[in-house]
Amino acid sequence: LLSLASVCIRSGKDEEDKNTALECLCKAFDIADTEFENYDDFLCLYMMVSATYFTYIAEDIETVCEYIEEAHNIAPSAYQTDIEIIDIVYIPASDCYFSLQEYDLAIAELDKALEICLKYPDVPQYSDKYADIITYLLDVYFEMENYTMCALMIAIIDKFNDEHCDIGIFKHIEPYVRETVSKNL
Repeated sequence: LLSLASVCIRSGKDEEDKNTALECLCKAFDIADTEFENYDDFLCLYMMVSATYFTYIAEDIETVCEYIEEAHNIAPSAYQTDIEIIDIVYIPASDCYFSLQEYDLAIAELDKALEICLKYPDVPQYSDKYADIITYLLDVYFEMENYTMCALMIAIIDKFNDEHCDIGIFKHIEPYVRETVSKNL
């Protein structure tokens, strides 16, 4: 049900999609509340899909913030690894804020995710996720036209690529982004 709700939310804003998404969210919550003893992982996903609903359908930043905060509170008991929490809460939360043009909130989510990654310097999955997050930050700063921060993100990505190319991890930066940043510094 949550997957269907998510698809309907992302597919458009026609009435049928809105209604289907809302119905799925309501049914999913009712089922979980009566069927599961410990459903923190489901509840966390529910909070994030609800945040997405209020990002793209209802466009209500206050409600988005409430759902994301609740997901952050639930996530540590719902997931076994920090990388799961980054993928399920921090990155989607940043995407919600970015879509609502709440860039400072998007950056704050990504900065917190970076801090988590830095706790695992010798774990390749976290190094890869760190670089992904830097590329997301580049996207946010580029949208904000903060070319100084873009240049810093590009430098970090380039250094990362140099250090990790031997193990097959490489993060691509669009040439257009590089050109635009260099022209505007």
